[in-house]
Amino acid sequence: MTSWGEKRIRLGDDTTVSELLSTAILQKRRFYVKRIVEVICFLIENQLPFRGDWDAEEHREAIQNELISIIAKLIEEDVVKDINSADVDFFTILVDGTKDRIHFEVVSVAVRYVLNGKALESLLGFLTTKELDADSMTELILSKISNAGLDSHKILSQCYDGAKVISGNNGGIRRIIQNKIKRLIPYVHCINHRLHLVVIASINGVYLAKSFFENVKLIYSFFRRTKVQAAYNGKSILNQSYKRRLRKPSEDRGYTVGENNNRKFDADDIAVATGMKQAILKVEFLFMVTFMKEFLNYIAPADRILQSRDVGFREALPIIDDVIRKVLGLQSISEFECILKRSEELLSESPGETRLLRKKSRPSSLAAFIITENVGERNDDVNVELKSAFNEIIDIFQSQMNRRFGENSKILTAISEAQELCYEKLLSLKQLGIKLPSREELSVAKTYLERLKREHDKKERAIVVSGGENTFKNRFNVLFELFKIREAFPVVYGMMAAVDTFGSSTAICECSCSFSALERVGVSNRISVTEDRLRNLTFLAYEKKRVAKFYLLTRYYAAK
Repeated sequence: MTSWGEKRIRLGDDTTVSELLSTAILQKRRFYVKRIVEVICFLIENQLPFRGDWDAEEHREAIQNELISIIAKLIEEDVVKDINSADVDFFTILVDGTKDRIHFEVVSVAVRYVLNGKALESLLGFLTTKELDADSMTELILSKISNAGLDSHKILSQCYDGAKVISGNNGGIRRIIQNKIKRLIPYVHCINHRLHLVVIASINGVYLAKSFFENVKLIYSFFRRTKVQAAYNGKSILNQSYKRRLRKPSEDRGYTVGENNNRKFDADDIAVATGMKQAILKVEFLFMVTFMKEFLNYIAPADRILQSRDVGFREALPIIDDVIRKVLGLQSISEFECILKRSEELLSESPGETRLLRKKSRPSSLAAFIITENVGERNDDVNVELKSAFNEIIDIFQSQMNRRFGENSKILTAISEAQELCYEKLLSLKQLGIKLPSREELSVAKTYLERLKREHDKKERAIVVSGGENTFKNRFNVLFELFKIREAFPVVYGMMAAVDTFGSSTAICECSCSFSALERVGVSNRISVTEDRLRNLTFLAYEKKRVAKFYLLTRYYAAK
């Protein structure tokens, strides 16, 4: 009744609670709220669960949910503020989806933009839906963009995966969004996703490669067994440092399944271990180990860099071209023989095992004849099979790369070649509303950048000669160099900023980024957490740098 009476007074006098309280009480209560916010920010930033005992459980959950929601809204406003302050009035939307713990579709929406001479990608948030048709998904995405405070008419491009509901030329999301906004909005199929599809097709299309990876999965699963992990010095293999070399079976008798009765391995463990040993000592397995290591190592740098939020479409395609050239360079008799030789060396390291028999050279007396049957060399058939698989994998890789990366529109081609600053190649960008500089401004900017590039390359060579490392981070950044003198070349800078707004990958939305945050936050001990709370916690966990900044501001004002 006292509280109700106070409220009636406030309503009548149009006063707030703070005006009715004494200064000391007001400061004390504000101190409590600030401290609670600090704790919540700390837990969010470190992805720790909210725990504790309190009689008023439901009340506590409600307060937590409200504060988490408020913080999420403030962080979203901070993201939108940056986007609306971008160097050009364009942004790219990046969208991908995954299933949550109750099999609803969780849609991750992110935005790419250029701010202060740097391309950035920020998460807008997560959406949950049961409807997976193109119209419903389009409405969901556009509503999120509008509700966040962004103008959908400033969308420059769209970057998604290749699912038909998204990429369909007629009824896909890409087309519906374009029709709704009534402007050309190019679609980019996530380059990292395309690269993964090429690798999967190259492996699944060849029996030896597919069989090899199936065996690798079995080996991985076997070594995750608790008993097998414990056999390694009583510690989990999975917890060992990557830099620590795992000892061979000959160096640790307790690590050999079945040879130490104290480990009490059952018949199933011994049978699986024996079968795996036979499989990994086969010529085919050892050859594929050697070949796949080299094959995937050529692709790995592109895979890593395409997951970077710094790399846009302009920089992505040249990287893909380099990967194609390197992989195709493997397809030669000398490379095959080299890989086969290294396979033999792997087997020769195992005590008591027989080395592979190399294929003997054909006698000169048979040079003019076609041999249709085995002439006595035991390894002829195996070598033919290995060489066939070797060539087939590379052939499939080449055809898949050409199919998935060979066709680009004139606009996307212009984006990828924009750094050349050739006026004729940039004309198609006018269709997107991008302002082109005069030929004169473009020519002077090109000469200026070429001089800077020569100086940069000279310094990089000096670093390499002195034993330093030439990393991707040290690359010559055209956009940032133009940003530093944007007053001299305003239109050239605006054009290049728009070009770098084009995204190349949805990595920010995929499992390596926001979806991994969703998995970390949605652990089993949070099974009862509401969907809204889970989405907010996941969003904040991903944007933890912004949360940390908010946390510091909270402490600053609390100190005052």
